[in-house]
Parts: sequence; structure tokens; C-alpha cells
Amino acid sequence: DLYAKTPDGKRVFLISSYLDGTFNRTPFDLRDKAVLKFDHDKADGLEIAHDGNTIQLAKAGGDWTMVKPYAARADFAAAEAALGSLSSTQMQKIVSPEAKDLKMYGLDKPTVTATVMSGSTRAALVIGRIDADAAYARDLSRPMVFTIPQAAAMDLEKSADMFRRKDMFDARSFNATRVELHRGGETLTFEHSKDKDGKDLWKNAAGKAVDTAKVEEMLTKLSSLRAQIFQDRVDPALKMPALV
Repeated sequence: DLYAKTPDGKRVFLISSYLDGTFNRTPFDLRDKAVLKFDHDKADGLEIAHDGNTIQLAKAGGDWTMVKPYAARADFAAAEAALGSLSSTQMQKIVSPEAKDLKMYGLDKPTVTATVMSGSTRAALVIGRIDADAAYARDLSRPMVFTIPQAAAMDLEKSADMFRRKDMFDARSFNATRVELHRGGETLTFEHSKDKDGKDLWKNAAGKAVDTAKVEEMLTKLSSLRAQIFQDRVDPALKMPALV
């Protein structure tokens, strides 16, 4: 335990030792350590520049799209994870309250610049030299230089493909109403309906009921297909596809 007294009293008493850790704080312990301040829910754009490349994402109606380096659907989870990382990353320490020489921290030519857009407002974090266990960084709205965990800095160095949506289909087995398979000269068509008791039913092009479980199993496999690699050009083989 710890001995204690009030400034204006003579009485000495004991207090629990854990209170020493509660009140024995440095200014850094008590300060807000968020590296970048923005409202996650109001963010409608994200731009990450590194290695001479720029990735720009825009949000509209709850969906993320990729604007740069090309137009594509963006992966919602990947975009939100990047925003979450920027809003939750904490300073490890402040190395300079007002940095005069940015070059010594690698911030004169940042390796990564991450900008969060919320309407007309911008919040930007730049990352300089990355060491074994930390990276030097700076919020462009403040003069201080601080360090962040190396993993947080490396997490922003993703390729554009990492932010692309990889699901091949939007439909799922429970909301699909029609599926067509074209293989060679053969076409298989299945349409969803309900029987007189309201149960799900699938029929072929001739109107004959087929095995619902097998059709839904096929749709589940189709809806779970995800791209692994995006090619820069269309393979000539796709001009005569084996299956559509």
C-alpha cells in the first residue's frame, strides 16, 4: 500500500498501491493519441498514394467504388477496414512537437499519403521512414511528428486489386429467380417459383419441376465464387468460352 495525506491535513492513511499507476501519468499518457481525426460515418472518399501510384475510392449510397487507377466496383469490407485502421491507429510517441527538418524522418518525400474525404473537408496522414518496429508519421493539420506501429503503416501499402470487389455475382441462392447455363450447343434454364403450399420450387425450360436442393447448391457455389487475380487483358480463350 501507499502512505497518503491531504495537503491541508495532518492525518496519514494508507491507499491501495494500484492508485500510483492510476495517477502517475505523463502528459503523453493523458493526451488524445488518435493519428487522424474524422467522422467515420460521414467519410465519402479515400485516397491512398504510395510508390507513385494513387488509389482513390468514393462512397455513394452505402456502396464504395474505385475511381483511380481505374473505374471498378470496390470491396466494401476492404474500404471500411482501411478507414477503420486510419481512425483507430494510435501514436506510439511524439518525436518532435514541431518538426523543422522533415527529411530526417523521411517525411519530406512521404512513402504513403492517406487522405479521407468528408464532403469538402480533408484529413490527411503522411508516413515517412519505416523502421523495424515503427513508422514516422504526421497529420498534415498539425506540426508534430509521431510514430505509429509498423504494421499500421504497411497495411496502407495495398495494391488497387486488394480494394476491388471480388464477388462474381450479386445474387444469392435465396434471391435468385432465374439461371441459365450455356455449354457448347446446350442451354439449361431454371426458373424459381412457388408450389401451392408456398414452398420454393425450381422448374426447367419445359416447365417441369427439378431437384430444388441441387439447383440451390449450384447457386450457392456460383454466388461464392471470388476472383483471385485480375488480368490486364482479356484472354483470347474467353472469346469462345466453355461455359456461360
